[in-house]
Amino acid sequence: MGSEAKYWIGVAMLVLGMATVVGMALEGWQWRAGRRLGNRRHLGLRLFNGLLLLSILGMIFVGVVWLPLQNPLHAFLYWTLCLLLVFALMVLALVDWRWVIERQVEQEWHITRQMLRQSLERERPQTSQGNHGSGSSG
Repeated sequence: MGSEAKYWIGVAMLVLGMATVVGMALEGWQWRAGRRLGNRRHLGLRLFNGLLLLSILGMIFVGVVWLPLQNPLHAFLYWTLCLLLVFALMVLALVDWRWVIERQVEQEWHITRQMLRQSLERERPQTSQGNHGSGSSG
């Protein structure tokens, strides 16, 4: 691989790494400010995902730019480990996505129940007033 291609791959990995660090910092800041739904465990999962992504980006950077890996077995093992980490990150991202979807469904269900409760409360006074006026006084 040419030195110019290595340079641009290195730049891309560094930019993605910086974006990941900024995203992790913003996630922690918003969670601390109370703007996120998750608990401490969910924040930990997200931060771990970010650290895993940084590790993968670092491995790609080192593997492409610095590591010569002349031995085919070493190269195979190195890139296989990198690929396994990518799969682990995908699984953890799916776990996070599932948690977010579950929270969204819970919120929608809560809002729907509140709307039904409010509409029933609005209907009750009208119904009870109609029944009191038409009753027999005997």
